[in-house]
Amino acid sequence: MSEAREMATRVVKRSLGNVEVCVVLTEDGILAGAAGHENPGVDPEALAAMFAVSMSALEFGLADQGLPRPDRMDLKIGDRHFVVRRKGGHYVVAYTKRRPNLGLVYLVLDSL
Repeated sequence: MSEAREMATRVVKRSLGNVEVCVVLTEDGILAGAAGHENPGVDPEALAAMFAVSMSALEFGLADQGLPRPDRMDLKIGDRHFVVRRKGGHYVVAYTKRRPNLGLVYLVLDSL
């Protein structure tokens, strides 16, 4: 198992059900690993592409304003969250269950 897939699997397991899907992607948007994506309707490659574009645009805009790169981003959609955390040269994207324990999700992602 690749290091990125192991990282994604750890996030899903350690979140105690709060993270349903986790994808790990390179900064240039290549899917490096995924876990929990067996759920119907979740395409890890689509998530990787979507967040690579989003994070690149955000980082470019912040750099243009002289601001640092973000370490974490939390995007709330309905009662679920996409939490993105930078880890080395990768982004770790966690897709949560409905009404998650965000403190636990943040703790798990920060411990990588």
